[in-house]
Amino acid sequence: MAKKRGQGEGSIYQRADGLWCGSISLGTGPDGSRKRKTVTHTTKTGALAKLRALQSEIEQGVEQAETGKNTTVATLCAEWLETVVKPSCRFKTHLAYEGDCRLHIVPHLGRVRVRELDARQVQRLLAHLAKPPPLGPGLSPKSIGNVRGTLRRALSQAMRWDWVSRNVVGLTEPPPPAPKQPVEFGDDQARELLAAFGTHQNGDVMLVMLALGLRLGEALGLRHRDIVRDAESRPVAVRILVQLQHLPSETPGKRGPRTPSLQPPKSAAGRRTIALPRIAQDAIVRALEREVGREAVGRDRLTERAAWAADNGLLFRTVDGTAHSAESIRQQFYRLLARHGMDRIRPHDLRHLCATILVAAGTPLRVVADILGHAQVSLTADTYAHVLPLSQRAAASALDDAMS
Repeated sequence: MAKKRGQGEGSIYQRADGLWCGSISLGTGPDGSRKRKTVTHTTKTGALAKLRALQSEIEQGVEQAETGKNTTVATLCAEWLETVVKPSCRFKTHLAYEGDCRLHIVPHLGRVRVRELDARQVQRLLAHLAKPPPLGPGLSPKSIGNVRGTLRRALSQAMRWDWVSRNVVGLTEPPPPAPKQPVEFGDDQARELLAAFGTHQNGDVMLVMLALGLRLGEALGLRHRDIVRDAESRPVAVRILVQLQHLPSETPGKRGPRTPSLQPPKSAAGRRTIALPRIAQDAIVRALEREVGREAVGRDRLTERAAWAADNGLLFRTVDGTAHSAESIRQQFYRLLARHGMDRIRPHDLRHLCATILVAAGTPLRVVADILGHAQVSLTADTYAHVLPLSQRAAASALDDAMS
């Protein structure tokens, strides 16, 4: 007589159609009903093997769930950052998630057990982050949304590990986005900016950002090999393949010298080729001419940072031949605006000004999106919706001219 299988070992039986089945109990569900899982095979031996594999998976899942039973939010964040984010994400992405956890999530929710965390606790955290000092850090809606997103991603991983059954962050209300204030610039202001750039030693960097709609890191990361030339060796286009970043120390929270690094764009759309308008051609020619003077300096006389910039063929470099710091260019840009009595804008707004001019001139949105490196035309349309009425009026005028 066959030995009866014990509790939790499952059962083997043959159906009327001849298939062998292995069935195991999963316990009682929330509604009180008993849950079972069944596997089938043409032979009894095969069904038994599949049953044992299923039992092993269930035991591992129960063990993992037991591991997460008393896990705190602080432990979850540390495990998620080390085993999921660090191996798969960019360094700066990992740094941003780590900062959200260390500065905001762990100090307020770190001791709470993951399984006991509820939406009200998360909502209180979001409300605290919005309070101005000294009651709270006074973060912007965007920064609060980033913290909320970081916690949501960590809890999503906890669900995949079977530590929690739901993600309570999805039950909270995100902060309302701050209204966008589009940069209003007319042709006169654009010409005034161009004139100001002509008086500054790093004005060509700013001019190229305005003329091509580049991000600051993309402009500073332009290399000699990225310049497309015509038959007469004159620059006619540039390829955007990398961006210059200065990466901080890998030790969280530690300040120290930042290391220059050329990083690829975040998306495939960010890798693009942009035709050069005449003013951008002239700026790049001037940068190339300055490079002739640097080549006279012996390689052995270069500092380590200058050698790095030279080896990577950076087009825009400091007087010392080193890679530009994005923060240094920002401060120079602000001082330039103040010296000429112009309203303060960010260097990134030069990119928006370029797009605004293109859209207002009736350039197709698909072309503008390609120049900016937007993956979706809808992003371009949403960002520059305030300019579209201008281009529509120009189109209406053109139609009138054609019909009259």
